[in-house]
Amino acid sequence: VGHIISGATEKSDDNLINEAVRTLGSLSTSLGWSRYQSLVLTYLRLATVKGGNQKHFVRAISAILDNFHFAMDDDIADEAYEEEQTPALLDGDVDERNDDEGTEQQEFRRKEAKRIADYITGRLLPALIKFVEQKDETEDSIRIPVAVGVVKVARALPEETRNAEVTRTITVLSQILRSKDYNVRKLVKKTLSSIAIILGPEWLGSIFKELRGALQRGPQLHVLAFVVHAILVDVTSNAANRFTNLDNAVIDVVTVSAEVIWGQSGRDVDAEGFKTKMPEVNGAAKAAYHSFELISSLISPTKISQVLVPLRAILHETQATKPMQQVDDVLKSIAIGLKSNKQMGAIEILRLCHTLINSSSAFLQKDKEAKPLRDMGPEAAGAFKVQMKRKAESSGDFYESNAHKFIGFG
Repeated sequence: VGHIISGATEKSDDNLINEAVRTLGSLSTSLGWSRYQSLVLTYLRLATVKGGNQKHFVRAISAILDNFHFAMDDDIADEAYEEEQTPALLDGDVDERNDDEGTEQQEFRRKEAKRIADYITGRLLPALIKFVEQKDETEDSIRIPVAVGVVKVARALPEETRNAEVTRTITVLSQILRSKDYNVRKLVKKTLSSIAIILGPEWLGSIFKELRGALQRGPQLHVLAFVVHAILVDVTSNAANRFTNLDNAVIDVVTVSAEVIWGQSGRDVDAEGFKTKMPEVNGAAKAAYHSFELISSLISPTKISQVLVPLRAILHETQATKPMQQVDDVLKSIAIGLKSNKQMGAIEILRLCHTLINSSSAFLQKDKEAKPLRDMGPEAAGAFKVQMKRKAESSGDFYESNAHKFIGFG
């Protein structure tokens, strides 16, 4: 099988190579740790050398990593041992001597699991992440998808190291999104969506936080909104049975989406004479509206106020026509999402409508005015930021004039 991959030429049958890669991945599930480790390192070495077969070697690495089968968590190793012993227990073939041997085997498994985990975290994962990061040795389209395999391996690590390794991989991919090459960004977006589906809904908020940390200014904010939307679409389309509640991601999704609609990045796009060739900049606002709809359809009733908070801020700040129209459009998107939200029963809908119409919801209450610094004592001195420049616009509160927006929504 290896000869088919390494001996491939431009005239080789692509289907044969694809089957060889898949077969190599399947066979790797039957290898012991030493042989598996050697196989990964062999193809990793081959993949760093430029040549016609480089893409085949990288695909081989991905196939091998996808079939990683070693238990490195103590609990998982114990479960695997217990499963092996179950038939003997049912047959009543266990005596004291076997029990002692079983304890020794269990201890051996734990030591072996720790040895593998140490090698994975100390050598293999750093080498793979370095391979994903490097720009000169291989094409982006070849190396970036390896990150999916890296995450699959990292997920098998003990809990104390698992999260750090997964987060490191996500951070690397998030930073690659700063690239000026649209095709690279598109590939990273696809890779992150695959990783999000593998990791499950509990990781979605962490993925979005890493993205927000890497993409913080200018056009990057539009890329951020575009990628967040793409991930939401993928996970709710391809793994809808698992992603039924996105409470842990609601703040990140709402913050990112609101920025490209009402924030400075959104205003820059609306400025006269603004031109760009970046597809994300042109499509970020539309994606943001849909993100509001998607997140509203998959959150608990107690999280609805977090979706509405940025709208409340806009209603306090301005009465300008365009922002008010954007508020109406976002409210329509939220309404569509809530109507399809299976967690919103008749009682929850009626309660929401009542609180909005009566303006009795806690998040709609006007914030209490802060006391002057001199009245709060010296211990409060560090709790405030001083505004050195006077704002050109008046600091009027327009909420009373705009409150009908929420009442109409209710």
